Amino acid sequence: MKRTIITIDEAACTGCGLCAEACHEGAIAIVDGKAKLIRDDYCDGLGNCLPVCPADAISFVEREALPYDEEAVKENQRKAKEAAGQENTGAGKAGENSWAIDRADAQENSAAVPSATTIQEASWLVRRMTPSSTYSAST
Repeated sequence: MKRTIITIDEAACTGCGLCAEACHEGAIAIVDGKAKLIRDDYCDGLGNCLPVCPADAISFVEREALPYDEEAVKENQRKAKEAAGQENTGAGKAGENSWAIDRADAQENSAAVPSATTIQEASWLVRRMTPSSTYSAST
């Protein structure tokens, strides 16, 4: 199936790992000091990894890839939590997964996060927001 998916430029990648942390699905891992897309079917194509890459080494491509498999992602996440000793029961204490945000620090560092301004990213966003019946690949 041809679909939009991320690609990582290994030459530009610094191996910082920010993309792997931002990928909620676990599609990206650091292998031999570089970010790698380890499973096509884990990549949802939403690009949470894109804005956190300080080297702009991640971009979108349209290519043949396995379809996104939400069930496989959930199973992988469940296994990861079990391995970490946090069995996923669906229950937890209020605020258990919340984050504290330092507003001053967030404002200071917000200029370092690139926005989705390239033609390819903007085009991808429009395709995501437009019902498929009204969008043609030739436009």
